[in-house]
Amino acid sequence: MSHQIQLISRTENGVIYKCLECNHYQIEYKNLNFTFSIVGYDRFRNYIKSLYQKHLEEGILCHSLGKNILLPTNSETLKISFNMRELEELFSLFSMKKKEQKEADLETEMTYDFCLN
Repeated sequence: MSHQIQLISRTENGVIYKCLECNHYQIEYKNLNFTFSIVGYDRFRNYIKSLYQKHLEEGILCHSLGKNILLPTNSETLKISFNMRELEELFSLFSMKKKEQKEADLETEMTYDFCLN
């Protein structure tokens, strides 16, 4: 069964779609994939934004490669870890406006992943 989807936002490593038939949001970021209802999407978006703001306010601007920012899940044994660069990109994925989205689409389309030997 095919559903109509609307592109909400896109970054180099992530994309957000909304299903226009069931009103669910699909978030793909690197190797993570989330599906949320409208309420769940709003909660997740607000959590990511507040987590990012908290790290900014605390002066944790370190761009270390270590994944020291933990995102809890419903499972006691599973936490998703990010570094600051990944959190920034996830934050921007939720923060893009329509004009920024069009510019990001162009940049993403122009990114080439091959060698010109």
